[in-house]
Amino acid sequence: MSTLINKFLVASVTVGAALMSIPSFAAALGELESNGRFEVRAADTQQFVRINEPGYTWFSGDTIRTRGAPATLNLSNGGGFGFTANAEVTITVGEQGQLQATIESGTLVYALPGAANELAIQAGNFSLSTQSQGVQSVNVNTGPESVGMVERLQDGNISVMVQQGELFVQNGQAVRYQVSAGESVGLLDRPEIINTQAGTPPPRVSLNAPSEVGSGQPFTVDWTSSAAAEGDYVVISESGANADQFESLVSTGEGETLSFTAPVRPGSYEIRFIDAQTGAISQMRAIEVISAAPAAASVGAGGATGASRVLGGLFAIGAGVVAVSIVDDATDDDEPVEPVPPVSP
Repeated sequence: MSTLINKFLVASVTVGAALMSIPSFAAALGELESNGRFEVRAADTQQFVRINEPGYTWFSGDTIRTRGAPATLNLSNGGGFGFTANAEVTITVGEQGQLQATIESGTLVYALPGAANELAIQAGNFSLSTQSQGVQSVNVNTGPESVGMVERLQDGNISVMVQQGELFVQNGQAVRYQVSAGESVGLLDRPEIINTQAGTPPPRVSLNAPSEVGSGQPFTVDWTSSAAAEGDYVVISESGANADQFESLVSTGEGETLSFTAPVRPGSYEIRFIDAQTGAISQMRAIEVISAAPAAASVGAGGATGASRVLGGLFAIGAGVVAVSIVDDATDDDEPVEPVPPVSP
């Protein structure tokens, strides 16, 4: 049985004068592959160029803008990145050989071998790194593989999932959170969160939510407010979590009835209404997540040597981090997705 870690077969692409301004001595970082249309902007240029081929040779400083389909970048030195549909991400190699990613929109999947250099990610006001900023930087990481996802949400908020290794998240001057293997967390872009739960007048917001829901099951939350709530959020957070941490988030702009999916991990949680101007918890309701039969495949946790791991139903990452491949869904299909044929000029 073949595995999902097979690389796509891609040919080199000539993309026109706008991308040929890269110095000839610049080394290629890897091969970009996609089943759909995408655009690339080369370093030191302003213009995106549409690529009508399934592959593209990536150089440091290039930026991808995906459309309706995801894409992968398999690095020449092993490992790679995945980009969801409608994402805009820049991948650069720093002076010390560290990988740097800037997420303007969408989700970045990363999978790097233990021998890879540090990965630094910028997503709005958040800085994330596979190395703690309190530890002296070293060129080579001899620790475990680094595998996970970072999504830039609306208004600069982020959602982070780590499958292997860890990520250190900063917003401002202090380290705000350390995300370890097996953890998933969302963070609001509020460097100074004010929790007004206690010692304040009655909240201006009311919430109506079930007191109990099955893990991974859909449910709705109704809210009302005596004042404008444009740009505010309703979130699911673990009971006792910091005011800026969440499991999932929906904007009040979606209406007064919001759709959620319960966390897959049973336990005690809270439905919180977050004031977007202050970061304050204006109102909250307790909700218990109980065990339930899974309705769909969830993010894998890794496993035996030689196995592949599916992240978010979009990408499969092989054990040993050989490559990142696009898959149709979160099932262990035998064959990789084939790239679309080139489009004639």
